Amino acid sequence: MKILRYISVGVVVLLVGGFVIADTVNQEVEILVDGDMENAGVGDWNVGNVATLTKETGAVDDGTQVLRVAYNSSNTPYAYQILFTPGKTYRVTGWARGDGTYAPFMQDGAVSLQWVGTNSTSWQYFDVTGTAGHAWFQLLSTATGAGFAEFDDIMVTLYTPPIVNMEATVANFDDGDMEKAGVADWTAGGGATVSKETTNPHGGSRVLRVRGAQYSLVMQNIFTPGNIIYRVTGWVRGDGGTGQATVGGLSTAFYGTTSTDWQYFDITDTASDANILLYQYGNGGNDYAEFDDVFITEYTPPMVNDNVQLIDDGDMEDADGSPVSEWDVFQSTILTKETGWVDDGSQVLRITYDGGTSGGALQPVLEVGKSYRFTGWARGDDTNTPKIQDGMGDIIWTGDSAATWQHFDVSGTAGHANVYLQLHNGVAGYVEFDDVFVTETAPQYNNYGQLLVDGDMEVAETLGAELLVDNDMEEDGTDIFFSNKFDLTQAVNIAADSGSITGALTYACEGAEFDGTNDYVTYTVPSTLFSEKSSVSIVAEFTPDFAYDEDTFLTILDSTLSNRYLIYKGDNAGGNTLVVYLGDTTIALIPSATYSAYWKQNERNVLVISGTTGATNAWLNGTQILTNATNPWSPAAPTELHVGSNRLGTALFDGEIHAVSIYDGLLDGTDAQNIYDSVDTDDWTVGNNACLTKQLGAAESGSQVIRVAYDGTGTPNATQTILTASTRYRVTGWFKPTGGAMRAFLRHGTTVITYSTTTEEWQSFDETFTAGATTLQLAMEGAQDSAEFDDVTVKEITNDGADAWTPVNNAILSKESTNPHSGSLSMRIAYDDTGSPLARQSGIFTIGQEYRVTGWARGDGTFYPWLADGASEIWTGAISTAWQAFDVTFTAGGTTFNARSNATSAGYVEFDGVVVTRTD
Repeated sequence: MKILRYISVGVVVLLVGGFVIADTVNQEVEILVDGDMENAGVGDWNVGNVATLTKETGAVDDGTQVLRVAYNSSNTPYAYQILFTPGKTYRVTGWARGDGTYAPFMQDGAVSLQWVGTNSTSWQYFDVTGTAGHAWFQLLSTATGAGFAEFDDIMVTLYTPPIVNMEATVANFDDGDMEKAGVADWTAGGGATVSKETTNPHGGSRVLRVRGAQYSLVMQNIFTPGNIIYRVTGWVRGDGGTGQATVGGLSTAFYGTTSTDWQYFDITDTASDANILLYQYGNGGNDYAEFDDVFITEYTPPMVNDNVQLIDDGDMEDADGSPVSEWDVFQSTILTKETGWVDDGSQVLRITYDGGTSGGALQPVLEVGKSYRFTGWARGDDTNTPKIQDGMGDIIWTGDSAATWQHFDVSGTAGHANVYLQLHNGVAGYVEFDDVFVTETAPQYNNYGQLLVDGDMEVAETLGAELLVDNDMEEDGTDIFFSNKFDLTQAVNIAADSGSITGALTYACEGAEFDGTNDYVTYTVPSTLFSEKSSVSIVAEFTPDFAYDEDTFLTILDSTLSNRYLIYKGDNAGGNTLVVYLGDTTIALIPSATYSAYWKQNERNVLVISGTTGATNAWLNGTQILTNATNPWSPAAPTELHVGSNRLGTALFDGEIHAVSIYDGLLDGTDAQNIYDSVDTDDWTVGNNACLTKQLGAAESGSQVIRVAYDGTGTPNATQTILTASTRYRVTGWFKPTGGAMRAFLRHGTTVITYSTTTEEWQSFDETFTAGATTLQLAMEGAQDSAEFDDVTVKEITNDGADAWTPVNNAILSKESTNPHSGSLSMRIAYDDTGSPLARQSGIFTIGQEYRVTGWARGDGTFYPWLADGASEIWTGAISTAWQAFDVTFTAGGTTFNARSNATSAGYVEFDGVVVTRTD
């Protein structure tokens, strides 16, 4: 990653109390020779501890060369230049890496300015400012045996701290640079002895020394406590013993160390005292601390940008007859407008405790997933604390209980619609708010120096070949458009089609059992069922208990007199012919000699009749038994359809009738064969006495589905042995419960992959899992009901697309194409069996370095996404399924980037468009 080596003018950004302060820094001049390591050879570097110094041209950070410091025969080899002036402050930046065993580090010869890396072979950035105690600048390896460290793009500059904003120092503050000869401008307190010293000042020729017991101090009366914000900057140091410097007077204090090195401070806050206080904070009776170049300015925080203000009455100036009507009350508080000590204008909003623990005022003006900026002023009553947030606590600022006005300026992504102004953890009393502005902000994204691999989540998942046989449930079937299906597999299905049962049908595995004596079904049908079809196909699925030459009339279907569509088998006297009527016309009497060879007693038969006037064909179990019958016919309009009997309720069928389907248009021989083949379930193994059938019509796609029905044993299922244990798979498809009370589901072995709801409609699924068994099962929950499945695919995940990410806590990582935020994919982090599953990239951060992370995330409605650096949380989102933007700047406390879910049970979060960069 390329780093600018010369900085003419830069910006230092300080985040203080929720708002941002920018300063101009002085020009920095490089003082190190060959810091970019691009000079030929190592002549610019001196050898320490018998190091072997070389220039390497392999994996450099930038340019063409790096400096390698290798072990020769002495521990901790190093390269050095005589560079520093002891007592001056320097900034050192650059890149280094270890060899996997030993780590790089940088220091001056006195170890008062130092950075230590890790042994990682990844390039590690460092940025260190400190006061040199020795002239030598050293680049070292921790090697105690064969090994090395490498360095590149090292920059060393004499450090000049940022000067206070261009505002003038407060008018009544004198001698901040400590250059006056005496101490007349300072008032001593706590028994302090105050003097000016000339030994090693930070700047100029003098420093201020405060000597005495703990809390001895000097002061100047310059502050106005209240809503004025001050910024105090400068330098302090201790006496090397127990003497320690402290700067007070503002609501935030600064505590130095006992070190004699000069230490920079920068405090921005409202005043808690009228005086600027410079303390000697040591524990001894005669300790001292020194102060130099102290500057104080009044600071005016930035107001909101020109975006549209979303809050109604945010300035609290509404003076109509109902001054708090724009605000809703929550948790037993009292809202009033007050005219006392306001921040601006003439009124403020007061929230008075009335029993609510964290009560307050709200307005529902936010949209989940969008980014907002909140600015304004608030104060407590010296007991209660003001707080502002959205309803999920995702945009949050908490003040303190002080009655002085406190400014807030926070940005974040909303996880809830409400803006809450709160009396936090309230007791008797109140808090007040004024000039509250809320504006929508467009998230800003990093555009340089991405550190993550696959942060855009666009590396696609790769899958193996389809593993299920008959996965689309079509076998050799053809997609055929049907218009009506009369399903006789259960009484509820007959009733759903307005069927009326005569007799007492029983229900075998695959359909209604007709006893041949009393049982039949009568359907009331619309006259248009057949009258609008000049070409029609009828498919009957049945299992006869009789042979083709049974000496009786047996009817499959019939309809209204004078509008008959009829299929029946005749008796012996009639030659056991199959009789077909269409449009109240006798189309054919198919001789038994033509069809008997294909008739299957006690087995499932599929009879297909396909006709238009002058050309009618028929197939039995895939074999054509009628070819182009020439009898002309015209569409008729029956309003009643009998199944299992003729229109008079006689000539009753003996056996099972599974379904009768009516198709628009003509089927051909290929269709007939495919339909017959498609009812086969031989590719599936029956589990728990399941009744497995193929159902024609009403498929999610195509013309067939597989149905798993209860037949006396719990958890009926259809099974194929296709999985390998401990292997990752992706399963997609559709399922539908058909009884209304039980759910359909998939499982591997006895472990559930996913459930449907009990709603009787097609529901899609798309799940990844690690196989714990070799069997995949399509199953239903329990008694009396059934479930249907269609277009199920099972493929091994040969690459989940997330190779750049390491799953932790048994996280299941997958790339998802459904509604990504941008591009075509997002990354899903799903729970398997361990809480807080996460995806990790290691070695991304250098501890102590500042980074910025931007991107998008969303929850699943139950669990929320969050980010961490391996040591602490960076950002927390909402459980909302809406995409939520994040844009966070932080100092790394760990080296790993963790995208996480807080899931403690089945659930997931998703991330997209994540960019991580350094802020230098």
